[in-house]
Amino acid sequence: MAGTAVAAYFCTQSLFVGIAGSLAVMLLPGDTAWPLVAYSAVMALIVMMAPRLTRR
Repeated sequence: MAGTAVAAYFCTQSLFVGIAGSLAVMLLPGDTAWPLVAYSAVMALIVMMAPRLTRR
């Protein structure tokens, strides 16, 4: 049961990261560092906001 839960979690995480990363590269100039900068900044903001969102 635990193995299935971990596999489902990482599958969902991989889909989210893949889609978000692809969008960053498609929306921003892919030959610069901006997709990486934007992706890292957005993910950091999500992590910082998560405790506030889960308290509600």
